[in-house]
Amino acid sequence: MQPQDVVADLLTCLEAQGLLKEAALDSWQVQFKDVRARDRIRKDCEKYSQRVFVRTDKEFDHLTISLPVPYDQPKIRDILKTALMYKQPCNYCGVRELIPLEDMTSTSLVPDWKQRYGFSMSRSYEFGFTFAPFGEPDAVCHFVACDNPSIGEVVNNQDLQAYSFGDLVRLTCAVNKDIETYCATAEIPFIPFSGVCNHWAGNSIYHQHYQFFRIPNLPLTCAQVAKDLLVHHHPGLEVQRMSWPTPAYRIVMNPPVDVSKLSDLADKVAVTWRDLSRPTERIQIGNEIKIENHTQNTIVTQNDPGVVEAYFVPRLRRKLDAAPRPGVPTKTNLGVMEVAGYLLIDSPTDWEIIANLSPADRNAFGKRALEDVAPDDARIMQLEGALRPKL
Repeated sequence: MQPQDVVADLLTCLEAQGLLKEAALDSWQVQFKDVRARDRIRKDCEKYSQRVFVRTDKEFDHLTISLPVPYDQPKIRDILKTALMYKQPCNYCGVRELIPLEDMTSTSLVPDWKQRYGFSMSRSYEFGFTFAPFGEPDAVCHFVACDNPSIGEVVNNQDLQAYSFGDLVRLTCAVNKDIETYCATAEIPFIPFSGVCNHWAGNSIYHQHYQFFRIPNLPLTCAQVAKDLLVHHHPGLEVQRMSWPTPAYRIVMNPPVDVSKLSDLADKVAVTWRDLSRPTERIQIGNEIKIENHTQNTIVTQNDPGVVEAYFVPRLRRKLDAAPRPGVPTKTNLGVMEVAGYLLIDSPTDWEIIANLSPADRNAFGKRALEDVAPDDARIMQLEGALRPKL
């Protein structure tokens, strides 16, 4: 028996137990970023008469699944464990997303979104409440919004692009509008949520997760505005360079805020940075998919009544890690909360080191870490030069 036949038998077996679902290559169920990858898979499938499968959200336990007698071996079970247990279903493939390491209960996005809020999303989203992956779980309320193209639905927008910074603005404002209405009815204080997105992580390739939470006074949002302002020509709209160790920009609008105009400007800033990405720096990540080196972190806050602030932090995928310091380990994959000044500690060992630093040394470590992941000055000058005529 040929290896491809063994694979086909195992896939069919897992399909029968509800762990896999067949996907069509020429439908909206599977979105390929590179036609060469799609054509290569199609050619192999035709050559070996094989089908394409995607992972479902059924719980997987490699010890209890049933396998045909010839394949019921510890070695094969270990292979399946590696291949499936740690690979969750992905909306990129048209199967509902499970957020790794988070207890998520999803609720469908309201069907009359455009009628209720006067605008439609560029992508379809689904909300889910989770424990807090950052902050004190007893104190931080946290939930996520994921792309929601369930099997058979048309995905509105899954292309590599500016990652819908404007969507994060619209979603954050709409979420807070609903919460404010609820709080008024319940006669309880209203505290706005903030929204963030990493963008440089895996979700920037296949789908993206917006995270919403309540943590007041993130350091970046309290920073001073630098002297060099990028002023938008539309009334009340500004793009401000912040005084921060890594380049960061605040996009604001004087009240009353027009959410549509603010989100359009946010997208324009993100698109400008993306378009400056150098083709020679594209990163191949597998399946012949190539992604741009230019990416970003985004933050949206509504700390003051009637005020919306959208923060854009240009990033490079090749500069995600902070270099080690004497006594302090390397900080890998500096994310959106960390560029906002909210340092996340990855292990008890790291915490022991950080905990013994003086406040001044901690601040110095955070500043140097942000400087490590900052794009080079030439790129930032290019970004600001490209923004001015567009604004």
